[in-house]
Amino acid sequence: METTSVSELERACQKAIIRNLSILTHIPEASLSIARALNTERGDYLRLRQRVIREAQQETMLIIAAEDFPGKPTHRVTEAFKDQYANISIVELTIPSNHNDLIRWGLEKIGNNPADCLILQGVSMPLVIIGMLYKLIWGAAVLVEDRSDGEARYEVGISINELKTRLGCLPAIDDLTGELWKRIAINCSERFDGSSEKLEQENWRTIALGPRLAVDGAQLNSLEALSPEISSPLMAARFCEKNDSAINWEALKLMDRGQKCVSIVIPVYGDARETDSCIRSVRKAVNKLQWEIIAVMNDESAASCSVINRHRKEDKRIRAIWPGENLQFALGCNLGFSVSSGTWLVVLNNDCQVKSGWLDELIAPLENPRIAATQPRLLKLDGSVQSLGVVFNYSQTLGYPLYAGQPSSLLCTQKDHFLQALTGACMAVRAEDFASIRGFDCRYINSQEDIDLCLRLLRLPQRAACLSMGGIDVLHGESRAPGRFSHSRWSRHQFVRRWAYRIESDDAQIYSADSVIINGFSPDHPDLEQAGIGAGRARIQSPPFEGKS
Repeated sequence: METTSVSELERACQKAIIRNLSILTHIPEASLSIARALNTERGDYLRLRQRVIREAQQETMLIIAAEDFPGKPTHRVTEAFKDQYANISIVELTIPSNHNDLIRWGLEKIGNNPADCLILQGVSMPLVIIGMLYKLIWGAAVLVEDRSDGEARYEVGISINELKTRLGCLPAIDDLTGELWKRIAINCSERFDGSSEKLEQENWRTIALGPRLAVDGAQLNSLEALSPEISSPLMAARFCEKNDSAINWEALKLMDRGQKCVSIVIPVYGDARETDSCIRSVRKAVNKLQWEIIAVMNDESAASCSVINRHRKEDKRIRAIWPGENLQFALGCNLGFSVSSGTWLVVLNNDCQVKSGWLDELIAPLENPRIAATQPRLLKLDGSVQSLGVVFNYSQTLGYPLYAGQPSSLLCTQKDHFLQALTGACMAVRAEDFASIRGFDCRYINSQEDIDLCLRLLRLPQRAACLSMGGIDVLHGESRAPGRFSHSRWSRHQFVRRWAYRIESDDAQIYSADSVIINGFSPDHPDLEQAGIGAGRARIQSPPFEGKS
């Protein structure tokens, strides 16, 4: 192939990246395919770009980013490059002091200024954000120079997930120069390609043509804390890719699961005391079925690791896998399933507590081939109903939890219900079914993946309904992890794109069968309703009779 044609391909790839970046920036919920295309185009661009540099000795592009520059470029790296190399184009990028909407500002600037390498003159969260974006868009090598000028530097950085689990909250985003963001910046900067001293030790072309580290999960989680609407499609694309590359689904479909055992997959994240209570309740509960626990360590804080390691030593039925980052619910469950051996799979939130007999009763209906999945009656800590499964109204695509907030003493909450979808906080399925549909769809991030899974299960041969079992109670802490709903809007859009006009309305029929009167419908927030992703729910008049609580 002629060099000129390679350059033309490079320019075409560059235009495609800029086009998809514009869509992602202005309509982030548009489609997962845009984020996937951006990943593919970045790889293509990087290969073409390095070939152009190698074959044509073309000018390489260097960006030097700082939070402020003096009147003229005097930095030693800038001067060294200008003196030493004639074939380097240097652009200085000054980050504004006002960090409001920094990510969108950065995306616009970065889209117009491709780079082979980026040098960050300092370690701060605003600079680290620019570094992550340059990697995500152009695959640039990112080098860091600490310009603290004698200012005290924190010895150890901290990840955003460690901060969430330790403090139970996210740092305020209105001050990216604060102490906590500084420590997060240090943690993220350690995952870049090295320090700027590398430029003095190696030939520039070696760096320009060498391998680069990709943005990892810890860095993306930091971006998520600042701009979930931008990070959602990027994270979803990454999770989908890992679901395909890290899990051998074809082998799992063919796996012999003759062992009558239940694999309980628990994604671990958040309060270590909740994880401890959850596993203790499983171990204490009396059941006839054999079981194993696979703890997926989305949270590798010292407290959570201590809890899991203690349980592992005390009970050989408990195993753990350590993905090295927070894979969220869908991919975490899929990864846990990939090392399981049971005939049945139960996914269980780490903020749930179970009782004796729960497992035997939950699995028994799966002997009927018409039942695709089961769930217990999920109760809040105050004893009220959190969810008896999911029902759908004719006016919207998204479902809502059945009898949420109602007293558990009502007879209608103690009945079994045949539904289209269940709640993933505690749900049982056949392992062979889970493998056949390749588990949870990782495009969803902590929202809608359980409902989507049930609807796909019902499209398997013989499967006719999901079963919500009102006679089994499981306590559920219900979504108290910080940042739990950051990707709700994205996930709702993905669900509506897939399932609009494909789901039957069933709430009115279920309430009628339970002798429950509907007093109207409460719509969702107007902004969500206008976007077509509302999840309103029926207002019901509770029946006057009560049963045993």
